[in-house]
Amino acid sequence: MKKITNKGLTDMGICPTCYDRDHNHIIFGDNKNQMLYEDNDIECYLCGNPRAKGHTLISTKKHYKDMLELPEALCKYIYAFAQKVMIILKEVYQAESIYLCTMCDGPMNHFHLQLIPRYKEEKRGSSNFVKPRKEYIEEKDKINEIRKRLNWSLEMDIQGLKRVEEIDIDEYLKFRERIKTTMANPEWLGDFSKEDLERKLKKDSEIWIYYQDKKPVCSMMLIPATPEDLEKLNLAYKETEVVDYGPMFVDPTYRGNGLQYQMLKELDKIAKQKGYKYAIVTVHPNNTYSIRNIEQDNFKLLATKTFSRGKRNIYLKKYLDS
Repeated sequence: MKKITNKGLTDMGICPTCYDRDHNHIIFGDNKNQMLYEDNDIECYLCGNPRAKGHTLISTKKHYKDMLELPEALCKYIYAFAQKVMIILKEVYQAESIYLCTMCDGPMNHFHLQLIPRYKEEKRGSSNFVKPRKEYIEEKDKINEIRKRLNWSLEMDIQGLKRVEEIDIDEYLKFRERIKTTMANPEWLGDFSKEDLERKLKKDSEIWIYYQDKKPVCSMMLIPATPEDLEKLNLAYKETEVVDYGPMFVDPTYRGNGLQYQMLKELDKIAKQKGYKYAIVTVHPNNTYSIRNIEQDNFKLLATKTFSRGKRNIYLKKYLDS
């Protein structure tokens, strides 16, 4: 079998960064231990062949050729996040300055920022952008300190959070709308009104919010199916057998900690305890992060349909012990 290379993919018009992410890091190698932060939209990690100690990359998850292609909300988010990381890098590595650059002009470029520390003994100037590459040396204490300051870990255990079921709907909506302001595609998230939620909660729907101390971290929802729902989705099941996994969202501070997948597993347990045989979930076809989690939780794609709020993939799961 011919070896897949960065150049070979580029020659075929395939983005190596996207290919690497979708194929278990076959091109550039696993950078899990170098990861400083990750959420639905971006990755931030230490460079594997750095030009300086602390050389850090911030890359979009979705493919954009350069800054000109970034949606406005995502562009603002990335640069505000980069500023935060630059402050942390300067303090943790005791650098005199942190340079920021983006050089996106290759044939199959994937947008990313580079943050390159300059130290007191080094000369100032643009030559720092092309300093010779060095061997990457892992400094776990510094990595852990940066992750701590970014409030991120390789995976946060949802069992360590406080789960609240008796929620205040106004507080829930305030939390949801704040999350939307951080999303590049806020229309992907549910848009239930206060009246919608009150109706659903009276008909056995449930909403949970997880807290760390007093700060809301993430939320999930379980909605019993109705005959109208099943007809709309072309599903020939009894309504008492089917439950819908409603909107799930995570505060941007905590994204990248595996919380969405953990919420799926929590909903699995609750739904099975309630005697449901099937679960459905709908997701935008371009929401690859959520789709990966859904498919990892053994949901199978049934169809793609257009609803009032746009296209949605429809996924179904049969509980194995049902």
